[in-house]
Amino acid sequence: MKVIIASDLHGAADATAEFVTRIEEEAPDKILLLGDVLYHGPRNALPTDYAPQRVIELLAPYQDRILAVQGNCDAEVDQWMFSFSLLNENLQIMDEETGITLFATHGHRLGMNPDKPEELIHLPEPCLFCSGHTHLKVLKQQEDTIFVNPGSIGIPKDDGAGYAVYENGHVALKTLSGSTISQISFSKHL
Repeated sequence: MKVIIASDLHGAADATAEFVTRIEEEAPDKILLLGDVLYHGPRNALPTDYAPQRVIELLAPYQDRILAVQGNCDAEVDQWMFSFSLLNENLQIMDEETGITLFATHGHRLGMNPDKPEELIHLPEPCLFCSGHTHLKVLKQQEDTIFVNPGSIGIPKDDGAGYAVYENGHVALKTLSGSTISQISFSKHL
């Protein structure tokens, strides 16, 4: 199973168009969006390419492959624009081939912040814990859990926009241009 993972598009149309190019190149089975799809929120500057209607149009052809969780900037009215559910607090995807669970959340709710492992909800093992919210790219392993934050497509707060790819027990963190930054594998499950 191949899943492309992105977060915090924040209505940035040009950046989303570049992400759609990566979707075409990567050809994933599923597209996992970790929230904050259309709006920038009161704490973020307006993206220079802010055009939520265009983001809707760009994502429309992929709606049958998109799974999403609700971010702190996503509203119920946003759901009307998509056929996939945008209002899940979290979700789990099982990779039947490897037995690895992909657990997805935006990362802003109590018990869902990988930076506070003492508060983290119980996760199935092995697990790929996918979260966004911070706009900072992270890829790290702790025992039988890999934590990935793909950063932000629309308003990165580190060295640039990014996304991640999970494929059959391997996780790669990538720049928006498609270059690999780092990668980790669930070696004992392959």
